[in-house]
Amino acid sequence: MARDGDVALAQGDFTAANTYYRESLTIFNSLANRQDLPACIEGLARVAMAQGLPIHAAHVCGAAAAFRAANHVPLSPIERPRFEQMLASVQAQLTDTLIRGWFCAKLHEQAAQAGAVWPEMTILSRGDPDLGTRAIIASIATIYRRHPHC
Repeated sequence: MARDGDVALAQGDFTAANTYYRESLTIFNSLANRQDLPACIEGLARVAMAQGLPIHAAHVCGAAAAFRAANHVPLSPIERPRFEQMLASVQAQLTDTLIRGWFCAKLHEQAAQAGAVWPEMTILSRGDPDLGTRAIIASIATIYRRHPHC
């Protein structure tokens, strides 16, 4: 069934892949098959990566590595390149996610300090406090349109 998970993942059917890997985990665990069980865990990590969930994939990769270490089940020469490729992809996506998160946090900070960042808005608000607020909201909306991922 784990191979069915690989096929489903290659076809982009993440739900089926997830189901096959989980069912394989249950079967291998009931049979006390410690050799094949970590490959199922790593399959779940690949599903998480394919779904754009690098943090979840990193946790699952860690669980697979811990299982392998605790049960003395090393990666085979066939499994190693695929696992290392997945780890490199996890690392790249995590780095991208962290950088994007930092950038968005800076935009949120600027938006919160809009009156200080754009002093002309303070001037606009004299005599009409709602006018200044509307100007700040319009400027914040412009920032978020330029950076929709935040």
